[in-house]
Amino acid sequence: MDKKVLELEKVLKAVANRRRIAIVRYVRSHPQATLGDVSDSIKLPYKSASKHVSVLLNAEILHREQQNSNASFSIHPHSSEYVRKLISIL
Repeated sequence: MDKKVLELEKVLKAVANRRRIAIVRYVRSHPQATLGDVSDSIKLPYKSASKHVSVLLNAEILHREQQNSNASFSIHPHSSEYVRKLISIL
């Protein structure tokens, strides 16, 4: 199967959840957000927010930056054209 189709499938599955859409929208408008920020903003338990963020990281929608013991999240700087277009309409 075409590599682009597989990539698109992975991205669409990752954002096919209202909580993950809320996370992407929050991180898009608050670059360098922490997991605590994300959890608080969308009123989701920390553990649940962590699982949703992991899905978005695996789909290369979000990017994690580790500074000492703190991690912050932003939209992946090398995201594909599909991801950039999708994020722009969320």
